[in-house]
Amino acid sequence: MTEIEDVDRISSLPDEILTHILSFMHTKEAVATSVLSKRWEFIWTRVPVIDLFEYKIMQSSLSFKAFVDRVLILNDAPFLRLFRLHFRNDIDILHFCSWMRNVMRRNIFEIEVGCMPLPKKITRPLKGNLVSENLKNLGSVCFRSSSLRRLEMQDIVTRLQNPTVIIDAPSLEYLFNYNHVSDIKALFGEPFQPKLKINAPSLAEAQFRIRGYGLVEMLKQIPSLKTLDIVTTEWFHDFAGELRAVNQLPIFPKLTCLDVGSWLSNKHPSHLMMLVLLCEHAPNLVSLKYGVKRLMLDRKREEPSDLPPTVVPKCLSSTLKVIDIYSYQMIDHVVTRYLLQYATVLQIIRIHLKRSSMKEIDAISKLMEIPIASSVCKIVICRDPSNL
Repeated sequence: MTEIEDVDRISSLPDEILTHILSFMHTKEAVATSVLSKRWEFIWTRVPVIDLFEYKIMQSSLSFKAFVDRVLILNDAPFLRLFRLHFRNDIDILHFCSWMRNVMRRNIFEIEVGCMPLPKKITRPLKGNLVSENLKNLGSVCFRSSSLRRLEMQDIVTRLQNPTVIIDAPSLEYLFNYNHVSDIKALFGEPFQPKLKINAPSLAEAQFRIRGYGLVEMLKQIPSLKTLDIVTTEWFHDFAGELRAVNQLPIFPKLTCLDVGSWLSNKHPSHLMMLVLLCEHAPNLVSLKYGVKRLMLDRKREEPSDLPPTVVPKCLSSTLKVIDIYSYQMIDHVVTRYLLQYATVLQIIRIHLKRSSMKEIDAISKLMEIPIASSVCKIVICRDPSNL
């Protein structure tokens, strides 16, 4: 009978393979492998991924801060493919800035940072002279890197007084920014005007989950976009009002995909004004998506009426070929009627529905009655449970 040899084949693998395996684990789990044997003691320090979730590591914020400090000191990977950090609101901004300075000095590819939801008992933020790299403005955070390709931020400004986030990343290709401003207003008890200063000439895709305030200033800084995805918790009238008031938006010659939505149920014509204003600055737009996404509020509000647009965006008659509608409320809507009237080269309209309710069926029936300018346009009904 042949004896089975008891050999640890995994430990005999090269360091490059072991660090690649550990890169799929949370950093806490990767660090834990150091007790397996002498061979594993320092393997985790060369893993090119640092993945830190406070609630998955320990209850005490002090022990979490000490753990992150230790990881950043001991990790000596020649480059970082990903730095992911999610922390609670009780981590002071001084510590956060020191962590980001450490990461920015490395050859970093992707950063994902987020502050977890504010507790019910909101306390005022820490005040003091907070300094990030080459920056001495109170409440500022700087992401400065020549290697950074992807950046995701979630509620980072909730920890900042007079918040300014500076992104100086010439190689950045993707940006995601989410700010839950209603909680921030409650935190500071005063008007909230976050600032996002961007120097990212290679930026091709951006996703914003914010209120409408300040969006124009952000868009003015990123004319290189190819894909823009906006979801706002603000009323469309307020959002469109800001876009209309600022006419200095640049032309987005590379923008081919535009996705605009809201977490509010609002069928006001301002939605049309907002889309037209954005489309006017995207002459080569090919794909347009719009609708109510993940309905959070369904309120009625009296708003002044907008006049119908007097200018038809160039893209409607030359390049716009695909329209996606992500809520049945928008099917029989002034936006849809306007687009079908002027989109002469349109090839397909996709209607994304959650369920086959009577309201949705009625909306589709009304859509069939709307005149379509394009003779080749097809209507496709998609069952989309997530309704993203």
